Amino acid sequence: TYYNVQLWRRGKILSAWPGRSSLRLRRSWSHEGRRYHLVPGRYRWYVWPGYGRRAAKNYGRLIGSSSFVVT
Repeated sequence: TYYNVQLWRRGKILSAWPGRSSLRLRRSWSHEGRRYHLVPGRYRWYVWPGYGRRAAKNYGRLIGSSSFVVT
């Protein structure tokens, strides 16, 4: 019913739970009390399916991952 999307660059910098199969990254965001922006470097993302209520944190197996570079 939703996904868990994580973005990593020298550690996890985003964890989101979209209800659709796409996620638009904002110009800046906060994660665990820190503010982030896309800066030059290599980023890696991962996606897991979520089942049931989001609070239950019931995830399936990894369904996708890739990387991208910001120059």
